[in-house]
Amino acid sequence: MATRGPTMYQRRMAARRGQTPIQKLQEQYQQQIQALGQERETAYSAYRAETDPVRSEYEKRLQEFSKASTQYSSQAAEYAKGLASYQKALADYPAFVEKKVDYYTEIGGGWLGKTLGTGPKIRYVSGTRQLVDKYLAERGGAMIGGFGGKTGTVKYSMPNPEEKPKFEMQKPVAPVEPETPEIATFETEPYTQRASQLKTRYEREIGERRAGRTAAVSRRRARPLLRG
Repeated sequence: MATRGPTMYQRRMAARRGQTPIQKLQEQYQQQIQALGQERETAYSAYRAETDPVRSEYEKRLQEFSKASTQYSSQAAEYAKGLASYQKALADYPAFVEKKVDYYTEIGGGWLGKTLGTGPKIRYVSGTRQLVDKYLAERGGAMIGGFGGKTGTVKYSMPNPEEKPKFEMQKPVAPVEPETPEIATFETEPYTQRASQLKTRYEREIGERRAGRTAAVSRRRARPLLRG
C-alpha cells in the first residue's frame, strides 16, 4: 500500500516550526500589512460604489449645461441682432407725418352773400362739401401752411397712421450651471496611522528579540571563563 506524503498544511506547519522567532515576527508583520491593505481596498470600493453615481450624474448635467450654453449663445446673438434692428426701425419711425389736401374757397354762407361777394371765406375740401377744419380735426391734424388763394393745397401734420414697430422676440434664458456636489474625500489617514503603528511595534519586537539573542550569546561565551 502506497504511503501518502505530507499535506500542504503539514508542510506549512513544519516550516513554521523551523522558523526563528524573528522570522515568525516578519511573517506576522507581512500578514498584518496585507490584511490592512485588503481592508483599505474593501473600504475604498464601498466608497466608490456610493460616490461614483453622484459623480456620473454631475458629469451628465455638466454636458447638458455645455450644450445648452452653446445654444444660448446662438440664441442670444440672434436676439441682439433682432433688437438692434427693432431699435433702428423705432428710431426711424416718425411720430407725425405731413399730408396735403386740395381745397377751394367760397365767400359767404348763403345765396345773398355769394351774389354780393360779401361774408366770411369758407374753405372746403376739393370735390366735397366737407369743411377743411373738420377734415383736419377728424384726422388729428394741424395745419402748417398752404392757405392763400381761392383754391390751393393745405399742408398739415398728423399722427403717423402706420403701426408703430413692434418687437416680438422672446429674450433667451441663460442656462444655470449645475452645483458641484459635495463628495467627501476618502480618508486614508486611519490606514496610514495603523500601518505606522504596526511597523513601530514590529521594529520594537524585532529589536527586543535581537537584543535578547545577543545577551544569550554573551552569557554562553562568558561561562567557560567563569569555570576557570
